[in-house]
Parts: sequence; structure tokens; C-alpha cells
Amino acid sequence: MRTIRVNVDRLVLDGLGLSQKEARIVQRAFETHLSELVHGGGLSRLRGGALASIQVGSPLSGQPGEIGKQLAVAVSSGLGGKK
Repeated sequence: MRTIRVNVDRLVLDGLGLSQKEARIVQRAFETHLSELVHGGGLSRLRGGALASIQVGSPLSGQPGEIGKQLAVAVSSGLGGKK
């Protein structure tokens, strides 16, 4: 079994106008969903190393929980995971 460690130093969400409560919901959903993707084999094509940034391909939309999931998918994809 190999260990995968993902460290997100900063998550910048410009232009979404989230309240602090909504931002916490986004954060929790992001962390939970990214963990599920990683533990479910979602990083089978992991490239390794560090990335300065990952761009989200399409605009984020929906409720805060859904935005967190969209971000997790974008990060997973940027790291070489399944889409």
C-alpha cells in the first residue's frame, strides 16, 4: 500500500461572494470529496511533485457543497486523477 499526501496551501475562490459559513461548507465538501477520490483510486495516474496552481476549467456553480465537490474533481484531475 502506498501513501498519498495532498497538501493544499491555499484555495482562492475569486468572485464567488461566499459568506464565511458558505466558505466553510465549500472547504468541508472539498476535503471530503478529494479524500474520497484519492482513497477510491482516483489518483491512479498520479504525476507526483508540486504544482504551483490548478485552473478550474469551467465556472463553478451550485450550492456551496456542490462547489466544493467541483473543486475536488478539478484538483484530482490536475494531479492526474480520474475526471
